[in-house]
Amino acid sequence: MTDILNDCDFLQQQIAALIVQGDTLKKQTKQALKKIKQESSKEPIISQHVEIVAFSTPKIVRSALPIASSLLILGFGDWIIKEQSPQLQLMSLSSNHFQIVIRL
Repeated sequence: MTDILNDCDFLQQQIAALIVQGDTLKKQTKQALKKIKQESSKEPIISQHVEIVAFSTPKIVRSALPIASSLLILGFGDWIIKEQSPQLQLMSLSSNHFQIVIRL
């Protein structure tokens, strides 16, 4: 008989612990549901913001690409002209000297 009473006490303690765990889980579930509702109401705004950023990035790239390539071409052309400029000046001076010598 004492074994049965001991088992009953043990089971009552387990039942009480399970009830406390159930209450705790209910509270956690309610808090999680509130969080999910708040996040779901904010989510469309965030996804729209991401879409706006996604659409504006290709526009920036499309407009920056011709500008960058033009600057690159102009920079390369300027570098070539600067490299050839002393040679052209020397050729010009030598032809002027040659013309002056011929005139004399």
